[in-house]
Amino acid sequence: MDEYRLKVVGVHYAANPDDRGAATDVETMEERTVDMLRWLDAERPRVVLVAEPSNVHDPNAVMVRAAGRKVGYVFRDQATLALCLLKSGGKGMMRASIAEVEVKRRGNLWVVVKADSEVVERTELKQAKHDWSKWV
Repeated sequence: MDEYRLKVVGVHYAANPDDRGAATDVETMEERTVDMLRWLDAERPRVVLVAEPSNVHDPNAVMVRAAGRKVGYVFRDQATLALCLLKSGGKGMMRASIAEVEVKRRGNLWVVVKADSEVVERTELKQAKHDWSKWV
């Protein structure tokens, strides 16, 4: 079994799910983010990676959940690897453990997934083409 280290981003947004771009107190939002990261660092709950093909921003998105709530997404540059790991597991979801937590105002965390590298290498994954036209 090999270990794959994946960066989880978007923790700040996951810690503040009720903020929809409103004029919310930034300091309070940052406190919530730090609180969630401290909890994740102290408790080290098991996390679950789940593909989210219906994500409007990125059809290759892989959500990371802990204790029944979203804590972020696998970093876009590693999403293809994460999808390959999910596909090699054959279940559409995969458990992982927290490897590192960066506790700061807009912190990140890293998770470790264990998988058989031979199975991962044999897994074919067609990348969905991202439509960049809406950003131009």
